[in-house]
Formats: sequence, structure tokens, C-alpha cells
Amino acid sequence: MAQNILSSGSEELKKAKDMLAEVRGLRTSLEEVRAEKAKADRALQTEERNVTDNINSTIKKRRADLESGFNKEIQKEQNALKKVRNARDKAKSKGIAGRIAEETSELREKNRMLHVANRSMFKQKGLPRFCDTKLFYALYMPSRISDILTCVLLFALLFILLPGAGTLFFDELWQKIAVVAVIWLVVGGLYVLIYSLTKGKDRAVLIDMKDSRKEILKNEKEIRRIKKKIHSDKSEDLYGLESFDDKIRSHEESIRQLTDRKHIVMLDFETNTKKVITEEITAQNADRIRELRDRCAEPAERLTALTRREKELTADLTSNYQAYLGLEYMDINRMQVLIDLIDSGKAETVREAMDVWERQERDMLSGWTENEAAVVTDPETGENSVAGNGAYEPEGGNSEIPDLESPRGEDTEIPDLESSGSGDIVIPD
Repeated sequence: MAQNILSSGSEELKKAKDMLAEVRGLRTSLEEVRAEKAKADRALQTEERNVTDNINSTIKKRRADLESGFNKEIQKEQNALKKVRNARDKAKSKGIAGRIAEETSELREKNRMLHVANRSMFKQKGLPRFCDTKLFYALYMPSRISDILTCVLLFALLFILLPGAGTLFFDELWQKIAVVAVIWLVVGGLYVLIYSLTKGKDRAVLIDMKDSRKEILKNEKEIRRIKKKIHSDKSEDLYGLESFDDKIRSHEESIRQLTDRKHIVMLDFETNTKKVITEEITAQNADRIRELRDRCAEPAERLTALTRREKELTADLTSNYQAYLGLEYMDINRMQVLIDLIDSGKAETVREAMDVWERQERDMLSGWTENEAAVVTDPETGENSVAGNGAYEPEGGNSEIPDLESPRGEDTEIPDLESSGSGDIVIPD
């Protein structure tokens, strides 16, 4: 191309116009390729995500199945261990009870004989069997602190709590007083009646039985001491629990072995099996992933080539044409007008065509200003008419205005042109 397009003819303009058209086509193709690449990228990402999800879900399921198998076996052994321990505890309790019965049999037999003798004596004297109870001696013949505490608690219950509860069912004060009085009379009368039938009837017999009663209490205390000693004895040799201990050790060893094996297997799963599963599923989907990646690579290559070509053309247009024509003439339609002016003989060079174009534009705008029409309404007909100096007539009598429509049927609209920040031309789509 010549250094200065302004002195060239229409051939350089046609070349520039073709370059502008090519840039416009390149930019349209770039948008299409970008959309195609984005679609391919989304398909690849979706497929890769599906493969990753499949790998994770498979690993999770295999891990859960593996753990579940071991956990079931461990739980089975734990249940068996629990049963053996329960059986051992029952056997130990039975052994303790047998040991207590054996070691206290003599004392219990002594107490039984003392009770039989006491009740025989009470029967001979006409006294009820109730006289041979702890409660009777606590109420009528207290001799220990525990007897006194029993009396206090029983009297508080019968003479305070019971009357208080009875008054809750009545509203009037006299009714409450009557309830309390009746309960006291009944309880007190009952106490006096029992006293008259027992201690008041034959006090000497009850006093004579005190020594027997002390012997019984002494034996009971010794029995409690023996029970406490047996329960606190840590030795279990007397109860025959060896078979249970063997079974317990066997189950505990099985649980330990299963737990260790589970740990080893799960560690191998995390170290090796996960990798095998990942490689297996990846290999199953490798062809599909490779196909999708190829689909992404093809538009990416075209995008690179189109972008490079678009930048080259834009740089060429900017440096070799826009620098001389100006941004306003970097348009296909305007270039076509300049070409038509040169081809029609109205101009020889690009610079002359630009001058003709600009002069005709100024004349056209000036003519419209001088012949500005006025719209007048006829009062009789009501119709509008134009009042003015007539149609625009350029200098020299030539009324022809350059046709802005491309002879090739291209769009006649002259779009606004903007310059990019870098100074490159902006090709309207």
C-alpha cells in the first residue's frame, strides 16, 4: 500500500473496505466460536464433575460397606461378651448368696429357735405374735437409739402428718379440729388398746423375753457383719467362675483382633484401594473425557487464529488507513461513497473525494437552513401547507445529492463510531 492513501485512487479504498468487512466477519466468527467453546467447556466440566461425584460416592459406599462388615462382627462379639458377663455376674451373686447362707446358717438357726421359743411362751400366756417383732419392742419397750427414732417417726406420721392430710378435705375450722381430734383419739386409743392386751396384761413375760430379744439382735448384727465381709471379699476362687473368665477372655481377644484387622484394612483402603477405585472409574470415562477435551481444543485453536488475524487487520487498518482518513471515515458505507465519487469521475484521489463529500454535506445543511419551510394552516379548509422559498438548489444548479446507499445493497445507516482506549478503530457490527 502507498504511504499516503489520500493521494491514492479507489483501489486502496476498496482494499480498506474489504479489510473492514473481513474484520466485521472475524468479530462475528469470534463471538460464535466463543459461544461454541463455552458450550464445550461446560460439557467438559459437567462430565468431569460427574466423574468426580461418581468416584466420591463409590469410595464412600465401599468404605461404609467395609466398616459395616467389621462393625457387625465386632458387635456380635460384644453382644456375646455381654451375655457371658451377665451370666458370670449371676453365677457370682448366686455363689455369694450360697456362701452367706452357709456361713450364717448356724446364727440363723439360733434366731429361728429363739423366735419359736418366744412365740410358744407368748401363746401360753395368751399374747399375740406381734409381741415378737421389732416394731412392738420399739413402741412399747424401746432400748436402743434405733427404737427411739422409730417411735419418733411413727408418732410424727400418725399424730401430725395424718391429721394434717385429713384437714385438707374440709373448709370449716371446727371441721378441721374435729378431724384432728378423731384421728388422735383413734390412734391413741389403738395404742392404749394394744398396750393393755400385751404389756399391760403380762409385763413380766415381756421383760423376761428381753434377754432372748438381745440374743436375736446380736445374732442379726453378726449376720450383717458376715454379709459385709463376704461382699467386700475380692477373691472369687470360691464361686467357680473360671469357665466364664475363659469365655470372656476369648471374646475380648476376638474383639481386639477384629479391631486391629479393621484398622489395617481401613488403612489399606485409604492408601491403596481408593487409588484403585479412582483409576478404575477414570479409565472407564477416559474416552468420553478425551472426546470432550478434543471438542474444547478445536474451537480454542480457531479462537486463537481468529483473534490473531483480527488483531493483525485492526493494527493494519489503524496504522495505514485510520491515521490518514480519520475515525469517521473508517466505515464501510462512507468508504463506498468515496469510492463511488472517484469511480464516477467527481474526484480523482481519496483526498478530493473527501473534500467533495464534506462540501456537499455543508451545502446541503446550509441550503436547508436558508430555505427553512413554515407550516401554515388554511383557515377556510383547515389543511396544512408549506410556506418557503422552494426546494433546495445547490450551487451550479446541480440538485444531485450523493447517494448514501451502497450499490451492493449494503445497509445505508451510518453508525456512530467510537475509538477504543488504545486508539484502534471500532468496527460496528
